[in-house]
Amino acid sequence: MTRNSIPIIAILAFVLIVTTDAFAKGLWERIDGGPGTSCALGTPFFFWVHRGSSDRLAVYLRGGGACWNRNTCDPKRQPSYVWSIDGVSAPAHGLAQFDNPANPVRDYTMVYVPYCTGDLHLGTIDVTYAENLTIRHRGRANVDAALGWIYQNITAPEVVLVAGGSAGALPSPVYALEVARRYSDARVVQIGDGAGAFRRAMSLTQWGGVDGLKRDPAFESMDSASPSYLELYEIVGRTMPRVQLAQINSADDSVQRHYLNLRGSADTRVAAWLGRNMAQLRRLIPGFRSYSVPGTMHTVLVRPQFYATSFGNLPLHEWVADLLNGNAVTDIGRELLIE
Repeated sequence: MTRNSIPIIAILAFVLIVTTDAFAKGLWERIDGGPGTSCALGTPFFFWVHRGSSDRLAVYLRGGGACWNRNTCDPKRQPSYVWSIDGVSAPAHGLAQFDNPANPVRDYTMVYVPYCTGDLHLGTIDVTYAENLTIRHRGRANVDAALGWIYQNITAPEVVLVAGGSAGALPSPVYALEVARRYSDARVVQIGDGAGAFRRAMSLTQWGGVDGLKRDPAFESMDSASPSYLELYEIVGRTMPRVQLAQINSADDSVQRHYLNLRGSADTRVAAWLGRNMAQLRRLIPGFRSYSVPGTMHTVLVRPQFYATSFGNLPLHEWVADLLNGNAVTDIGRELLIE
């Protein structure tokens, strides 16, 4: 096994865990993305809807790696992302376990946005990496299709959760801002799950992501040459302070550690990057909150472990419920990080 083959194995293992065929049980409806949407190699894009209360909405952006050159983008080489969602079903665990009375979103309408473009749901262009290898980095169009359905079908929610796991965690503040603008009277909560160690957004410009962001006046000043994921939080916190921004991370997340190594970081200690990043976000955004746990687990919100995860005598699912209910919450597990 090559070192670069590890990410796709981790990603596929995650997919197997969270893609139990809930649709067969009548819980989910599959919606085709429509014109302008696609996966990286041109296969169709779709998203899933679980219809619940019309005044409570949860949007979940699925993860699945990223790609930035021929080796990491070409399915025949050492791909570090999921390039197709053929055969993928909606989740049935964690926040998607709607029959669990402990589930803080059990009565919500949930929209589950798959991921297959290698661009953190933010790409806006096609990129040719080699002869016969053009990747459709069109993640923004795919998310826009899901948001379009939401805006047509959910008119005035009281509470909205915008969450994402791994690659889906990084753009979640951006889409939380968009949703908060649309629903000006709603309580909007953002949770990024399993991506807090990342800082430099090295390929965001390459995918057309920065240009896409700059179409929004809030992001006009973003640095195209050296964009940062922390900057997304900072801009959203400054532009829309009523959005509750939050993160969940494992202090030694194995997948985050591997991607730090793959992208050439001199320091691959996840706890150190988390410590620095969380400290900066707390300074920039007074209301920012984080929940950190020991161990190597990568993401938790749509995993079975969601209800068993606890630190400092406060179960994670209760912490998430407090965020959604507008209750005061504190940072959990801060002592696990290296600041």
